[in-house]
Amino acid sequence: RGMMLREAQKFLDLDMVARAIPDEGDRSLLLESIQCYQIGSHRASVILAWCSTADCLKRRIHDLAAEGDSQAQQAKADLRQYEGQSSYEEHLILHARKCDLIDDHDERALRFARDTRSQCAHPTGMIPSAEAVRHILYICTQSVLTRRGYRGLSFITDVVTTQFDDPHFLPDADKHREHCHAILRKVPERLWPQFARMAAEKRPNAQSEVWMRNATTFFRELLSSANDQIAKQIASSLQGFEAGSPDFFATLVGLDNRVAMFWDEQKRAQARARLIGVSAAKITPEVVHAWAVICTADGLEEAD
Repeated sequence: RGMMLREAQKFLDLDMVARAIPDEGDRSLLLESIQCYQIGSHRASVILAWCSTADCLKRRIHDLAAEGDSQAQQAKADLRQYEGQSSYEEHLILHARKCDLIDDHDERALRFARDTRSQCAHPTGMIPSAEAVRHILYICTQSVLTRRGYRGLSFITDVVTTQFDDPHFLPDADKHREHCHAILRKVPERLWPQFARMAAEKRPNAQSEVWMRNATTFFRELLSSANDQIAKQIASSLQGFEAGSPDFFATLVGLDNRVAMFWDEQKRAQARARLIGVSAAKITPEVVHAWAVICTADGLEEAD
């Protein structure tokens, strides 16, 4: 009885993993794979799991290409040459790695899943064990299918709507810049303003303290890493917070030393007045930093 309960728990775990897959088509195919596993059709389970994974990788390359990503556009063009050939999936894995959709560990794991699928799809007589099937289901879901963010706009949306809510999003102060820059390296610089635009669009008001703290630190690094032209676009997108989160917006105005380049005198004065008002109730490093940046640009006044 204990063994039966443990096996039932394994099935339940797989169903929970499948529900975490964001794309409906991927989720449907993976659930079918799980059903095959549950009735003992191990070969069919592996084949379906790999099919859903390969389709997902191909679609994500095409999505990136549509966003103008040059690496993905090259990958899409190269893959077209191998459509219908036995080597197509090897090139798919290679290009997924080049596009940073997967890392080195994922690449090795996906090759194992692909090779096992090939053995199952041909008359080799090979029937994978239950443990092997579960391992492949884990590889396919964790390396590809359940990942909401990978690169491009999908990645940006995940960062600002999910990762900013995580109290452990940023490591200690000595490493938070490194973490922020690791995120930025996944996105072409021309798309950096989308971090601000998507954040203002998805979370215009009622953000938690954790979200605002993470967002403030990230946007400061984002602005400092951008050239003047891109930084102006980022600042313009940050204005989307002004109506719903005026206190938070005032902090954002003073994030970068180029404040006079991004905001006119009236906007700077409004932000400074609000920061002074906010500090009467609670003083935070973010508020002090923003106030100091604005004062450096415009000088001190009696209220300061």
